[in-house]
Amino acid sequence: MDVLTNVSENVCGDSVPRKIRKVEEEEVKKGDRIAQFICERIAHCNYVECESLTDTVRGDGGFGSTGK
Repeated sequence: MDVLTNVSENVCGDSVPRKIRKVEEEEVKKGDRIAQFICERIAHCNYVECESLTDTVRGDGGFGSTGK
């Protein structure tokens, strides 16, 4: 049985398709739950490239930086 699944790389990242291959056979019976479906909103954005950014309170620490 070949199974294609999406695995999140991290909680904030995109899902990455991964192929999982099982060699043994599985019996699927009526009423078995064999799949999950996640419905997500996808933003379609127009991005604008800029030459430079202004300084922020974080400074050079970047996203998630505690400054320590």
